[in-house]
Amino acid sequence: MERVIGVLVLCWSLQLQAASLDGIRQDLQERHYSKAESALKEILSENPKNDEARYLLARVLSWQGNYIQAYVEYQTLLTREPDNTDYLLGLAQVEFWRGNPSEAIPILERARNLNPKDSDLVRLNIQALAAIGDQTSYSKALKLQTEAIKQFPAQEWRIVEPIAVTQPELTMNDSGVPTKVQDALDRSFAKERNNQIGAGFSFDHLSKGKGVWRARYIEFEHRFAPRKIVYGSLQESDRFNLNDLQWILGGYYPLPADITLNVEANASASHNMIPRHSELASLQFPLGNAFFLTGGMKHSEYTASNSLQEFGMIEKYFSDYRIAYTLTATQSHGINEFGHRASLSRYYNEISYATLSLSSGTEVEQVTGKNYFYDTWFVGANGRHWINKDWALLWSIGRTVQDTAYTRTGASLGFRYAF
Repeated sequence: MERVIGVLVLCWSLQLQAASLDGIRQDLQERHYSKAESALKEILSENPKNDEARYLLARVLSWQGNYIQAYVEYQTLLTREPDNTDYLLGLAQVEFWRGNPSEAIPILERARNLNPKDSDLVRLNIQALAAIGDQTSYSKALKLQTEAIKQFPAQEWRIVEPIAVTQPELTMNDSGVPTKVQDALDRSFAKERNNQIGAGFSFDHLSKGKGVWRARYIEFEHRFAPRKIVYGSLQESDRFNLNDLQWILGGYYPLPADITLNVEANASASHNMIPRHSELASLQFPLGNAFFLTGGMKHSEYTASNSLQEFGMIEKYFSDYRIAYTLTATQSHGINEFGHRASLSRYYNEISYATLSLSSGTEVEQVTGKNYFYDTWFVGANGRHWINKDWALLWSIGRTVQDTAYTRTGASLGFRYAF
Protein backbone atom coordinates (compact mmCIF):
# COMPACT_ATOMS: atom_id res chain seq x y z
CA MET A 1 0.00 0.00 0.00
CA GLU A 2 2.80 2.42 0.89
CA ARG A 3 4.45 1.71 -2.46
CA VAL A 4 1.20 2.50 -4.30
CA ILE A 5 0.80 5.76 -2.37
CA GLY A 6 4.40 6.65 -3.15
CA VAL A 7 3.86 6.05 -6.87
CA LEU A 8 0.68 8.15 -6.83
CA VAL A 9 2.45 11.01 -5.03
CA LEU A 10 5.31 10.84 -7.52
CA CYS A 11 2.91 10.95 -10.49
CA TRP A 12 1.04 13.89 -8.96
CA SER A 13 4.33 15.75 -8.38
CA LEU A 14 5.45 15.13 -11.96
CA GLN A 15 2.12 16.44 -13.29
CA LEU A 16 2.48 19.60 -11.22
CA GLN A 17 6.03 20.12 -12.50
CA ALA A 18 4.91 19.59 -16.10
CA ALA A 19 2.18 22.21 -15.68
CA SER A 20 4.69 24.55 -14.06
CA LEU A 21 7.09 24.12 -16.97
CA ASP A 22 4.34 25.12 -19.41
CA GLY A 23 3.89 28.36 -17.46
CA ILE A 24 7.64 28.92 -17.46
CA ARG A 25 7.80 28.50 -21.24
CA GLN A 26 5.15 31.20 -21.52
CA ASP A 27 7.26 33.46 -19.30
CA LEU A 28 10.24 32.86 -21.57
CA GLN A 29 8.21 33.82 -24.64
CA GLU A 30 7.30 37.07 -22.89
CA ARG A 31 10.97 37.58 -21.83
CA HIS A 32 10.26 37.35 -18.11
CA TYR A 33 13.65 35.75 -17.63
CA SER A 34 14.16 36.52 -13.94
CA LYS A 35 10.75 35.10 -13.07
CA ALA A 36 11.42 31.96 -15.09
CA GLU A 37 14.85 31.53 -13.50
CA SER A 38 13.40 31.65 -9.98
CA ALA A 39 10.66 29.13 -10.84
CA LEU A 40 13.12 26.71 -12.45
CA LYS A 41 15.46 26.83 -9.48
CA GLU A 42 12.54 26.06 -7.19
CA ILE A 43 11.63 23.01 -9.29
CA LEU A 44 15.23 21.78 -9.23
CA SER A 45 15.46 22.23 -5.47
CA GLU A 46 12.62 19.71 -5.16
CA ASN A 47 13.75 17.44 -7.98
CA PRO A 48 17.45 17.87 -8.98
CA LYS A 49 17.06 15.15 -11.63
CA ASN A 50 14.49 17.08 -13.67
CA ASP A 51 16.69 17.51 -16.72
CA GLU A 52 14.04 19.37 -18.72
CA ALA A 53 13.91 22.08 -16.05
CA ARG A 54 17.72 22.17 -15.84
CA TYR A 55 17.98 22.54 -19.62
CA LEU A 56 15.55 25.49 -19.56
CA LEU A 57 17.51 27.00 -16.66
CA ALA A 58 20.80 26.69 -18.57
CA ARG A 59 19.24 28.46 -21.54
CA VAL A 60 17.70 31.30 -19.56
CA LEU A 61 20.96 31.83 -17.67
CA SER A 62 22.89 32.12 -20.92
CA TRP A 63 20.27 34.50 -22.39
CA GLN A 64 20.80 36.78 -19.40
CA GLY A 65 24.59 36.68 -19.79
CA ASN A 66 25.20 34.46 -16.72
CA TYR A 67 27.60 32.32 -18.71
CA ILE A 68 29.49 30.70 -15.85
CA GLN A 69 26.30 29.43 -14.20
CA ALA A 70 24.93 28.30 -17.55
CA TYR A 71 28.18 26.44 -18.25
CA VAL A 72 27.85 24.54 -14.95
CA GLU A 73 24.26 23.54 -15.72
CA TYR A 74 25.14 22.27 -19.21
CA GLN A 75 28.07 20.27 -17.82
CA THR A 76 25.74 18.68 -15.25
CA LEU A 77 23.35 17.68 -18.04
CA LEU A 78 26.18 16.26 -20.17
CA THR A 79 27.44 14.04 -17.34
CA ARG A 80 24.09 12.24 -17.63
CA GLU A 81 23.72 12.41 -21.43
CA PRO A 82 27.13 13.07 -23.00
CA ASP A 83 25.80 12.55 -26.53
CA ASN A 84 22.80 14.90 -26.29
CA THR A 85 23.38 17.37 -29.12
CA ASP A 86 20.95 19.94 -27.70
CA TYR A 87 23.12 20.14 -24.59
CA LEU A 88 26.28 20.30 -26.67
CA LEU A 89 24.81 23.12 -28.77
CA GLY A 90 23.90 25.03 -25.62
CA LEU A 91 27.39 24.60 -24.18
CA ALA A 92 28.94 25.78 -27.46
CA GLN A 93 26.65 28.83 -27.48
CA VAL A 94 27.81 29.75 -23.99
CA GLU A 95 31.46 29.59 -25.06
CA PHE A 96 30.73 31.56 -28.22
CA TRP A 97 28.66 34.31 -26.56
CA ARG A 98 31.24 34.90 -23.86
CA GLY A 99 33.93 35.46 -26.48
CA ASN A 100 35.58 32.02 -26.73
CA PRO A 101 34.81 30.84 -30.29
CA SER A 102 37.89 28.58 -30.37
CA GLU A 103 36.50 26.69 -27.33
CA ALA A 104 33.12 26.31 -29.02
CA ILE A 105 34.46 24.73 -32.23
CA PRO A 106 35.52 21.28 -30.88
CA ILE A 107 32.17 20.99 -29.05
CA LEU A 108 30.33 21.79 -32.27
CA GLU A 109 32.39 19.39 -34.36
CA ARG A 110 31.63 16.56 -31.93
CA ALA A 111 27.92 17.43 -31.95
CA ARG A 112 27.84 17.55 -35.75
CA ASN A 113 29.39 14.07 -35.92
CA LEU A 114 26.58 12.85 -33.66
CA ASN A 115 23.84 14.70 -35.56
CA PRO A 116 24.96 15.86 -39.02
CA LYS A 117 21.41 16.91 -40.00
CA ASP A 118 21.13 19.68 -37.38
CA SER A 119 21.49 22.96 -39.28
CA ASP A 120 21.77 25.01 -36.05
CA LEU A 121 25.02 23.21 -35.23
CA VAL A 122 26.38 23.99 -38.69
CA ARG A 123 25.33 27.64 -38.50
CA LEU A 124 27.00 28.23 -35.15
CA ASN A 125 30.11 26.39 -36.33
CA ILE A 126 30.40 28.76 -39.29
CA GLN A 127 29.97 31.80 -37.07
CA ALA A 128 32.51 30.56 -34.54
CA LEU A 129 35.11 29.91 -37.23
CA ALA A 130 34.56 33.35 -38.75
CA ALA A 131 34.76 35.04 -35.33
CA ILE A 132 38.29 33.72 -34.64
CA GLY A 133 39.54 36.23 -37.18
CA ASP A 134 42.51 34.48 -38.83
CA GLN A 135 42.55 33.60 -42.51
CA THR A 136 42.68 29.82 -41.96
CA SER A 137 39.56 29.78 -39.79
CA TYR A 138 37.76 32.15 -42.16
CA SER A 139 38.52 29.87 -45.09
CA LYS A 140 37.11 26.93 -43.12
CA ALA A 141 33.97 28.95 -42.43
CA LEU A 142 33.54 29.67 -46.15
CA LYS A 143 34.01 26.00 -47.01
CA LEU A 144 31.51 24.86 -44.38
CA GLN A 145 29.04 27.49 -45.59
CA THR A 146 29.31 26.16 -49.16
CA GLU A 147 28.60 22.64 -47.89
CA ALA A 148 25.63 23.92 -45.86
CA ILE A 149 24.09 25.60 -48.92
CA LYS A 150 24.05 22.22 -50.67
CA GLN A 151 22.87 20.27 -47.61
CA PHE A 152 20.16 22.74 -46.53
CA PRO A 153 19.09 24.55 -49.75
CA ALA A 154 15.86 25.92 -48.25
CA GLN A 155 17.69 28.01 -45.64
CA GLU A 156 19.53 31.33 -45.85
CA TRP A 157 23.31 30.92 -45.46
CA ARG A 158 24.82 34.36 -46.12
CA ILE A 159 26.83 34.31 -42.90
CA VAL A 160 30.29 35.05 -44.27
CA GLU A 161 31.32 36.68 -47.54
CA PRO A 162 34.01 35.41 -49.93
CA ILE A 163 36.19 38.45 -49.16
CA ALA A 164 37.32 38.37 -45.55
CA VAL A 165 36.11 41.36 -43.56
CA THR A 166 36.24 42.27 -39.91
CA GLN A 167 33.49 40.35 -38.18
CA PRO A 168 31.45 42.21 -35.56
CA GLU A 169 30.96 40.97 -32.06
CA LEU A 170 27.98 38.60 -31.96
CA THR A 171 24.93 38.27 -29.80
CA MET A 172 21.72 36.22 -29.89
CA ASN A 173 18.37 36.76 -31.50
CA ASP A 174 14.92 35.70 -30.30
CA SER A 175 15.54 32.11 -31.39
CA GLY A 176 18.75 31.83 -29.40
CA VAL A 177 20.86 31.93 -32.59
CA PRO A 178 23.81 34.35 -32.58
CA THR A 179 23.62 37.31 -34.97
CA LYS A 180 25.53 40.55 -35.35
CA VAL A 181 25.57 42.85 -32.33
CA GLN A 182 22.41 44.90 -31.77
CA ASP A 183 22.82 48.58 -31.03
CA ALA A 184 20.30 50.80 -29.24
CA LEU A 185 18.22 51.24 -32.41
CA ASP A 186 17.99 47.50 -33.04
CA ARG A 187 16.95 46.96 -29.42
CA SER A 188 14.15 49.53 -29.59
CA PHE A 189 11.71 46.99 -31.05
CA ALA A 190 10.77 43.42 -30.28
CA LYS A 191 11.05 41.57 -33.57
CA GLU A 192 7.38 40.64 -33.70
CA ARG A 193 6.17 44.22 -32.98
CA ASN A 194 6.59 46.89 -35.67
CA ASN A 195 4.49 49.70 -34.17
CA GLN A 196 4.74 51.63 -30.92
CA ILE A 197 2.63 54.51 -29.61
CA GLY A 198 3.07 56.30 -26.32
CA ALA A 199 2.33 59.26 -24.10
CA GLY A 200 3.87 60.82 -21.03
CA PHE A 201 4.60 63.90 -18.97
CA SER A 202 7.53 65.56 -17.18
CA PHE A 203 7.86 67.88 -14.19
CA ASP A 204 10.87 70.03 -13.23
CA HIS A 205 11.25 72.12 -10.10
CA LEU A 206 13.56 75.14 -10.34
CA SER A 207 15.35 76.58 -7.32
CA LYS A 208 15.53 80.25 -6.31
CA GLY A 209 11.80 80.71 -6.79
CA LYS A 210 11.97 80.17 -10.56
CA GLY A 211 8.83 78.02 -10.51
CA VAL A 212 8.23 74.75 -12.31
CA TRP A 213 8.40 73.41 -15.86
CA ARG A 214 5.80 71.00 -17.17
CA ALA A 215 5.57 69.09 -20.42
CA ARG A 216 3.29 66.53 -22.07
CA TYR A 217 3.77 64.48 -25.21
CA ILE A 218 2.33 61.84 -27.49
CA GLU A 219 4.53 59.82 -29.85
CA PHE A 220 4.62 57.01 -32.39
CA GLU A 221 7.20 54.79 -34.11
CA HIS A 222 6.79 52.43 -37.05
CA ARG A 223 9.42 49.97 -38.30
CA PHE A 224 9.20 49.05 -41.98
CA ALA A 225 12.26 46.79 -41.74
CA PRO A 226 15.35 46.49 -39.52
CA ARG A 227 16.96 49.95 -39.21
CA LYS A 228 14.21 51.46 -41.38
CA ILE A 229 12.02 53.44 -38.99
CA VAL A 230 9.84 56.54 -38.98
CA TYR A 231 8.92 58.33 -35.77
CA GLY A 232 7.14 61.46 -34.64
CA SER A 233 5.78 63.27 -31.62
CA LEU A 234 3.72 66.25 -30.49
CA GLN A 235 5.01 67.99 -27.37
CA GLU A 236 3.52 70.79 -25.28
CA SER A 237 5.68 72.52 -22.66
CA ASP A 238 5.22 75.26 -20.07
CA ARG A 239 8.34 77.15 -18.95
CA PHE A 240 8.53 80.47 -17.10
CA ASN A 241 4.78 80.95 -17.70
CA LEU A 242 5.31 80.56 -21.44
CA ASN A 243 3.69 77.81 -23.49
CA ASP A 244 5.15 76.09 -26.56
CA LEU A 245 3.77 73.44 -28.90
CA GLN A 246 6.27 71.49 -31.01
CA TRP A 247 6.03 68.88 -33.79
CA ILE A 248 8.88 66.42 -34.37
CA LEU A 249 9.22 64.03 -37.32
CA GLY A 250 12.20 61.85 -38.14
CA GLY A 251 13.41 58.54 -39.43
CA TYR A 252 16.24 56.05 -39.85
CA TYR A 253 17.27 54.54 -43.17
CA PRO A 254 19.81 51.76 -43.80
CA LEU A 255 22.63 52.49 -46.25
CA PRO A 256 25.26 50.11 -47.70
CA ALA A 257 28.00 48.74 -45.43
CA ASP A 258 25.62 48.74 -42.43
CA ILE A 259 25.68 52.56 -42.27
CA THR A 260 22.50 54.12 -40.87
CA LEU A 261 21.17 57.57 -41.80
CA ASN A 262 19.07 59.54 -39.30
CA VAL A 263 17.18 62.70 -40.29
CA GLU A 264 14.87 64.74 -38.07
CA ALA A 265 13.00 68.03 -38.22
CA ASN A 266 10.85 69.93 -35.75
CA ALA A 267 8.78 73.09 -35.82
CA SER A 268 6.96 75.34 -33.36
CA ALA A 269 4.53 78.15 -34.15
CA SER A 270 4.99 79.75 -30.71
CA HIS A 271 8.76 79.17 -30.21
CA ASN A 272 8.98 81.17 -26.99
CA MET A 273 11.55 78.87 -25.39
CA ILE A 274 12.33 76.40 -28.16
CA PRO A 275 13.47 76.76 -31.79
CA ARG A 276 11.14 78.06 -34.48
CA HIS A 277 12.39 75.06 -36.42
CA SER A 278 15.44 72.80 -36.54
CA GLU A 279 16.89 70.13 -38.80
CA LEU A 280 19.23 67.26 -37.93
CA ALA A 281 21.15 64.72 -39.99
CA SER A 282 23.62 62.08 -38.83
CA LEU A 283 25.33 58.88 -39.96
CA GLN A 284 26.21 55.88 -37.82
CA PHE A 285 29.15 53.67 -38.85
CA PRO A 286 29.88 50.20 -37.43
CA LEU A 287 33.59 49.90 -36.59
CA GLY A 288 33.67 46.19 -35.68
CA ASN A 289 34.13 44.57 -32.29
CA ALA A 290 30.77 46.10 -31.22
CA PHE A 291 31.99 49.71 -31.63
CA PHE A 292 29.84 52.30 -33.42
CA LEU A 293 30.70 55.85 -34.46
CA THR A 294 28.02 58.48 -35.12
CA GLY A 295 28.56 61.97 -36.49
CA GLY A 296 26.11 64.66 -37.48
CA MET A 297 24.90 68.26 -37.50
CA LYS A 298 21.87 70.13 -36.21
CA HIS A 299 20.72 73.58 -37.32
CA SER A 300 18.26 75.50 -35.15
CA GLU A 301 16.54 78.83 -35.80
CA TYR A 302 15.31 80.75 -32.75
CA THR A 303 13.38 84.01 -32.59
CA ALA A 304 16.52 86.04 -31.90
CA SER A 305 19.30 83.92 -33.40
CA ASN A 306 20.43 80.75 -35.16
CA SER A 307 22.70 78.00 -33.89
CA LEU A 308 24.68 75.21 -35.53
CA GLN A 309 25.72 72.14 -33.60
CA GLU A 310 28.14 69.41 -34.69
CA PHE A 311 28.30 66.23 -32.65
CA GLY A 312 30.16 62.96 -32.58
CA MET A 313 29.47 59.88 -30.50
CA ILE A 314 31.38 56.66 -29.98
CA GLU A 315 29.69 53.73 -28.30
CA LYS A 316 30.70 50.21 -27.32
CA TYR A 317 28.48 47.22 -26.56
CA PHE A 318 29.62 44.34 -24.38
CA SER A 319 27.51 41.60 -22.83
CA ASP A 320 24.32 43.40 -21.73
CA TYR A 321 25.97 46.82 -21.43
CA ARG A 322 26.59 49.91 -23.52
CA ILE A 323 28.99 52.77 -22.84
CA ALA A 324 28.96 55.96 -24.89
CA TYR A 325 30.70 59.32 -25.08
CA THR A 326 29.36 62.32 -27.02
CA LEU A 327 31.23 65.52 -27.89
CA THR A 328 29.23 68.52 -29.14
CA ALA A 329 30.36 71.84 -30.57
CA THR A 330 27.74 74.61 -30.80
CA GLN A 331 28.15 77.92 -32.65
CA SER A 332 25.78 80.76 -31.73
CA HIS A 333 26.30 84.55 -31.69
CA GLY A 334 29.87 84.01 -32.89
CA ILE A 335 30.67 81.89 -29.83
CA ASN A 336 31.85 78.31 -30.08
CA GLU A 337 30.99 76.17 -27.03
CA PHE A 338 31.72 72.50 -26.29
CA GLY A 339 29.76 69.91 -24.36
CA HIS A 340 30.54 66.43 -23.09
CA ARG A 341 28.26 63.54 -22.21
CA ALA A 342 29.06 60.05 -20.91
CA SER A 343 26.53 57.30 -20.32
CA LEU A 344 26.35 53.69 -19.19
CA SER A 345 23.38 51.49 -20.10
CA ARG A 346 22.37 48.02 -19.03
CA TYR A 347 19.93 46.02 -21.16
CA TYR A 348 17.78 43.29 -19.67
CA ASN A 349 14.96 41.15 -21.02
CA GLU A 350 16.49 42.04 -24.41
CA ILE A 351 14.80 45.40 -25.06
CA SER A 352 14.39 46.88 -21.57
CA TYR A 353 17.19 49.12 -20.30
CA ALA A 354 18.38 51.55 -17.66
CA THR A 355 20.92 54.32 -18.37
CA LEU A 356 23.03 56.55 -16.13
CA SER A 357 24.28 59.79 -17.73
CA LEU A 358 26.66 62.62 -16.82
CA SER A 359 27.16 65.75 -18.90
CA SER A 360 28.73 69.18 -18.78
CA GLY A 361 28.95 72.12 -21.13
CA THR A 362 27.41 75.43 -22.07
CA GLU A 363 23.68 75.73 -22.68
CA VAL A 364 21.90 78.53 -24.52
CA GLU A 365 18.47 79.34 -23.10
CA GLN A 366 16.07 81.60 -24.96
CA VAL A 367 13.43 83.55 -23.03
CA THR A 368 11.13 85.91 -24.99
CA GLY A 369 13.66 86.52 -27.72
CA LYS A 370 16.75 86.91 -25.52
CA ASN A 371 19.56 84.38 -25.26
CA TYR A 372 21.31 83.45 -22.01
CA PHE A 373 24.49 81.34 -21.82
CA TYR A 374 24.98 79.02 -18.84
CA ASP A 375 27.70 76.60 -17.79
CA THR A 376 25.73 73.49 -16.89
CA TRP A 377 26.23 70.15 -15.16
CA PHE A 378 23.76 67.28 -15.35
CA VAL A 379 23.42 63.87 -13.71
CA GLY A 380 20.46 61.63 -14.35
CA ALA A 381 19.05 58.24 -15.16
CA ASN A 382 16.39 57.05 -17.54
CA GLY A 383 15.02 53.76 -18.74
CA ARG A 384 12.34 51.68 -20.35
CA HIS A 385 10.85 48.64 -18.66
CA TRP A 386 8.68 46.27 -20.69
CA ILE A 387 6.02 44.90 -18.35
CA ASN A 388 5.01 42.36 -21.00
CA LYS A 389 5.25 42.07 -24.77
CA ASP A 390 2.66 44.85 -25.27
CA TRP A 391 3.22 47.49 -22.56
CA ALA A 392 6.26 49.38 -21.33
CA LEU A 393 6.94 52.11 -18.79
CA LEU A 394 9.38 54.93 -19.61
CA TRP A 395 10.96 56.93 -16.79
CA SER A 396 13.66 59.45 -16.04
CA ILE A 397 15.06 61.43 -13.12
CA GLY A 398 17.71 64.12 -13.23
CA ARG A 399 19.32 67.18 -11.76
CA THR A 400 20.78 70.09 -13.73
CA VAL A 401 22.93 72.85 -12.23
CA GLN A 402 22.38 75.86 -14.50
CA ASP A 403 25.45 77.88 -13.49
CA THR A 404 24.46 80.31 -10.72
CA ALA A 405 21.00 80.94 -12.17
CA TYR A 406 19.15 77.95 -10.71
CA THR A 407 19.17 74.20 -10.17
CA ARG A 408 16.55 72.14 -11.98
CA THR A 409 15.39 68.82 -10.51
CA GLY A 410 12.90 66.77 -12.43
CA ALA A 411 11.39 63.48 -13.46
CA SER A 412 9.25 62.07 -16.23
CA LEU A 413 6.93 59.12 -16.63
CA GLY A 414 5.34 57.68 -19.72
CA PHE A 415 3.98 54.52 -21.26
CA ARG A 416 4.38 52.78 -24.60
CA TYR A 417 2.14 50.27 -26.35
CA ALA A 418 3.58 47.92 -28.98
CA PHE A 419 1.51 46.14 -31.62
